[in-house]
Amino acid sequence: MPPLAQTIVTRLSVMPYATPRSEIESWSKAEYKQLIGEHLDLLCRLKVLKLSDFNYEINPEFKETFINAIVAVTSGSTISKDALFTILPGQALSAEAEAHATASWKRVMELVLQANNTVTQRSPTLDALLKCGLLKRANGLLGPTSDSRRFLLSSTRSQVWLFCLGYVQSFSTDAGSSLVLRFMTLLFQLAPLVPGTPYIVSDASDPIRSLIAILHQAGIVYSPTLTGKKTPDGADKSFAGELIVVPTTLSAMLSSITATYDTVKAGFIVVESNFKVYAYTDDPLHIGIIQLFAELAYELDGLVVSQITPHSIRDAFHHGLSASDIIRYLEAHVHPAIFARLLEDAKEQGKAVASESAEQGDRLKWIPDTVKDQICLWEQERHRVKVLSPSVRAIRGFVSTEEFGRLRKWAESQGYLVFATGEDRVQDAVLVVTEASFGDVSGMIRKVRGR
Repeated sequence: MPPLAQTIVTRLSVMPYATPRSEIESWSKAEYKQLIGEHLDLLCRLKVLKLSDFNYEINPEFKETFINAIVAVTSGSTISKDALFTILPGQALSAEAEAHATASWKRVMELVLQANNTVTQRSPTLDALLKCGLLKRANGLLGPTSDSRRFLLSSTRSQVWLFCLGYVQSFSTDAGSSLVLRFMTLLFQLAPLVPGTPYIVSDASDPIRSLIAILHQAGIVYSPTLTGKKTPDGADKSFAGELIVVPTTLSAMLSSITATYDTVKAGFIVVESNFKVYAYTDDPLHIGIIQLFAELAYELDGLVVSQITPHSIRDAFHHGLSASDIIRYLEAHVHPAIFARLLEDAKEQGKAVASESAEQGDRLKWIPDTVKDQICLWEQERHRVKVLSPSVRAIRGFVSTEEFGRLRKWAESQGYLVFATGEDRVQDAVLVVTEASFGDVSGMIRKVRGR
């Protein structure tokens, strides 16, 4: 976790109330305002923080385990420091493990994308997604949850964490904190292991085997044991029967901010200011993800053209996506040609550009400002009107404008008035007061009329 995000989490863990964003931004210098916003959004997507009415508070479950981890005590138990993994001498399995990771994680993404009230045959991967809360089953039909679309548009690192945490948290009520601690210990010890290197798991109990099986199905680890191989090729045969795992690049994402992985090895999206999205791909998975927020216009060999429209964006908002989710996805997959063109423009204008970024192939966060601004405006339209519960009463049928005026002034002086109109025409006069004050206002009306 970046240092700034660590500061935010640490401070919020001791805050007794939900904290406004403005207060969080005051914890750092003004130039870090945008970075703070990005970290807050990331922490919300990881469910570390919860956002409600522009106030942030830390997830109660995370807060409890975070504080307990600091003091190293959780109901009399501590996170184990014993090594769960021992290097298995023999040949590395980098190519085999990465091929398994690519195919398995793509299958996870496809299952989440295609789940739309359909009947799907059960599989270990599907059971894991149901357990993680990324899919749900109702009346025998498989469907998405409120987190499904956000999961698809998140970075791979965020997806891995959401998958693992969702599975672990599913046991928080079923098996108690001891099992959760064992799972978290395994994940924390798995994260720094070298991808492609075989390891023996010292704890081969049924719960740990179940977790390893889930991680294997998702491609986060590769387990020759679970594929039917007794030991990897070239390994000591005396280790036959042991639970063996091979970390992949996906498992390295649990701790490293430098580990990179994506089912798309290079950017493939070009966004124009006319809201057209050009996707240079023929992969149904990535075409389907783009259609979560854009309408398909036409498809050619290796090129799909979509259009961002008010309807497609509002539909995306309705299914749980936000403007920042959509913009971040487009920025993360910008085509290298756009990056190269911007480098050339910067050089022509005499601006310094870090050559290291170009060599590493970093994506410059760039799509047309008109597109970003309009997507944000469409999102803001959803919050222009706030629907309140019916806690007011409307009063009509006044005898005269004088009576209406007198009652209006009295209701306003008492703090009962919500809205009034029709001062000029008694037939149109309406006095809106709070529900709680309706009895007092009715009594005042009878008093004015001498009843």
